[in-house]
Amino acid sequence: MRTRSRSVLQQAHEEGRPCASQLSQTKPCPISPCYSWHLSDWSPCRVQGADCGEGTRERNLTCVMHWSDWEGSQNSSMVLEEQKCGDRVRKESQQELQQPCFVPCPGDCHLTEWSMWSTCQLTCLEGRSFETEGRQARSQAVVIQVLENQDSCPHQIFETRPCKGGKCHNYEWRTSSWNDNERSVWCQRSDGVNVT
Repeated sequence: MRTRSRSVLQQAHEEGRPCASQLSQTKPCPISPCYSWHLSDWSPCRVQGADCGEGTRERNLTCVMHWSDWEGSQNSSMVLEEQKCGDRVRKESQQELQQPCFVPCPGDCHLTEWSMWSTCQLTCLEGRSFETEGRQARSQAVVIQVLENQDSCPHQIFETRPCKGGKCHNYEWRTSSWNDNERSVWCQRSDGVNVT
């Protein structure tokens, strides 16, 4: 809807004609559709002529039209011919549509993707650090394909890098209340994180 409004500059005086009471008007207008390029998720890794080894995975770039269902507030989209999105925009949004991948063969040592980098950690002594630079770590875990080959892989791979902005924490042992001659014991960091 398009809307326009007006305001009264001066009210009628004495014998003057009064202003109209309607101060705004609305009228319907055509909605311009929004076209954009959409990248699909990556396909599973496909190996040509084999069950395992080096292969490729792909994703698609399609032209879509978006609109909203205002009553339900749900966004919808519909695939269109590529000309609607324009060649220039396609070149700008052109990203890698194919990349190499690997399907492990039975018995291979296969690792997971790298984990997220940890928070920046400092080496601290009694809650104080004597370093200006901390370390972050990330890891990969082994996905064991065949039980007989589990010893051929390392148990976990670690990688570290320098970082800024680490904090020192104090640690203390905490205990729960006794219950039937038993209680829990754990180590808690000064920010409330349980580390055991």
